[in-house]
Amino acid sequence: MLGWVVPMRVSRKTQYAIRSVFELAKRHGDDSVRIGQIAKAQAIPQRFLEGILSELKAAGVATSQRGRRGGYALRRPPNEITVGQIVRLTGGSWHLVECRVCGITEQCPFYGNCVFLGMWERAETAIAEVLDTTTFQDLVDQERATAAKAGWRPGRPARILSPRTPSTTGRPATTYWQKRWRPPTLRLWPAQLARC
Repeated sequence: MLGWVVPMRVSRKTQYAIRSVFELAKRHGDDSVRIGQIAKAQAIPQRFLEGILSELKAAGVATSQRGRRGGYALRRPPNEITVGQIVRLTGGSWHLVECRVCGITEQCPFYGNCVFLGMWERAETAIAEVLDTTTFQDLVDQERATAAKAGWRPGRPARILSPRTPSTTGRPATTYWQKRWRPPTLRLWPAQLARC
């Protein structure tokens, strides 16, 4: 039976779609959001994002507007869109075993007498229940609560760096939870520099 178990993975496309809808949910009620803004806020390659947003628009999840203030917005309120809907829309699956994915059960040596099948079905049902009962408004509220508790501003990908990790700008690394750290001044005498 172990040979039939496959790891459950959420595809990159599904993850990008979930994060895209999440960003639109955060800005629901505001002006339309441009593709570049979504890509930057959620760290999504723009070349993938365009196709994903087109699918969301075709499915009635998002709407687009052209022009100077053009961009994308949610067609429905965030509390009416669940994560499970987006997973199914993008072809995602939460099946835990291969026979549950493709339905080819006769090739399994335990076909007709599999004691594990009911367990896998219950596990899949539990996963589906979590995804189908989690709305994007729930996720927006959760991020805001976490941000308020931790003292960082929502809307940016959080970078958790060690105080001794140099940043790309050459400045000391900072995080939302730590104050700016400055390295101690190192002074060497000319004789010590000659040995370096």
